[in-house]
Amino acid sequence: MTLLSKYATEGPRYTSYPTALTLAPIQDLVPWLDTVRKVNLEPHEMSLYLHIPFCKSLCWYCGCHKVISRNPQDSDDYLDALEMEMSLLRPMLNDHNRVVQLHLGGGTPNALTTDQFRRLGSMLREQFPLADDLEFSVEIDPRLFTLEQAQVMAEIGVNRVSLGVQDIQTDVQEAIHRIQPSWMIDDSVRYLREVGITGINMDLIYGLPHQTRESMRKTLEHVVSLRPSRFAIYHYAHLPSRFPSQKLIHAEWLPSSEEKLGILEDVIGSLSAQGYDYIGMDHFALHDDPLAKALRNGTLQRNFQGYSTHGGAHVYGLGISSISNVDGIMWQNHKELDAYAMSVHKGVHPWAKGYVLSQDDRIRRDVIMGIMCSGRVDWAAMKDRYHVDVERMLMRENLRLIPFIADGLVEVTQGALNVTPEGRYYLRNIAMVFDAHLSAMQDVRFSKTL
Repeated sequence: MTLLSKYATEGPRYTSYPTALTLAPIQDLVPWLDTVRKVNLEPHEMSLYLHIPFCKSLCWYCGCHKVISRNPQDSDDYLDALEMEMSLLRPMLNDHNRVVQLHLGGGTPNALTTDQFRRLGSMLREQFPLADDLEFSVEIDPRLFTLEQAQVMAEIGVNRVSLGVQDIQTDVQEAIHRIQPSWMIDDSVRYLREVGITGINMDLIYGLPHQTRESMRKTLEHVVSLRPSRFAIYHYAHLPSRFPSQKLIHAEWLPSSEEKLGILEDVIGSLSAQGYDYIGMDHFALHDDPLAKALRNGTLQRNFQGYSTHGGAHVYGLGISSISNVDGIMWQNHKELDAYAMSVHKGVHPWAKGYVLSQDDRIRRDVIMGIMCSGRVDWAAMKDRYHVDVERMLMRENLRLIPFIADGLVEVTQGALNVTPEGRYYLRNIAMVFDAHLSAMQDVRFSKTL
């Protein structure tokens, strides 16, 4: 049995700890609002996430929170609601806060018209102090992307874009209801570079229907030739009981577990050979990319946007389903569009669920994020930070690392836990050892760790 097959299980992605599944309904907003105001007595760097839910057509594999609409008025109404939510949040923040990271996710952010993009850009600059070195990223559907959109994005300050490629093979695209010939990807990259947006990420998915090792090699060969700065290669999670549209994808179309592991091995080998550093989990970046530099100098962080060079910033989510994570408190907006809009139109924060981290949560969060980002946990530093012998506190968990040590994935030295270079492919598995909430989620289906 190979290590890939041995550790190919389900588990959280740890964009936060605890995960969003621990959030519970908020009964009284007042103490939450008071806590956020107290946190903002001191200035902090901020990361803003805005969820733009609209898509013009349904991709059958998708598990995101989205609304299918071709009516521009729906987006206008949504921007009205977003502006109201911004005006509710802004007075709670410290005047000296600076937004260092801004991300538009979806849904399909570029389902907005160019005028709507300009309006959104103006709203953000009016409501929030944006740092001079702001990282401003947008998720893009190449099927809708135009040169005019690229020009407007550059105009409002966008400097990084994630292209939803998924796969460029026709039979795969037909099976997931997302037809986008490779020339659409090529044109999108050309448009971006023409307007000076050089931070280009590409998102691919492995494990999709009709994919094979050979077909994925062809997809990789084409997209690597475009030299994006980053890749995210996600594993397709087939969960039709949770995502009804996936019922349109027949299970017999999906590659076998062996084929998927073979695809993953090929992806890792191919991207490494083409000059991309393996960052962790499913992320790769060119050697001179800020993400790769952050990994080398030990400043790599992780938040709801994935791996980041700004993970220490307080995260504020705006729009439906968005999650905020601020100094040990987490909350999520209403997932339903009507409930969200009704709340903000009444002048009420649309926070539906939340969770306050305990001391145990904070300790485990730092351990898990140390594993996920730097591949190292310094027990002495943890003791200094929390005034607790954390290594002894987590003795039971440390004993569960023995199989990882035997497989050469983890090394334990005096005072530290270190993930080996080989172990970086199994970060989620190693982190799961320290997750105190996982046992209560036996009925939850997660994506595959590999």
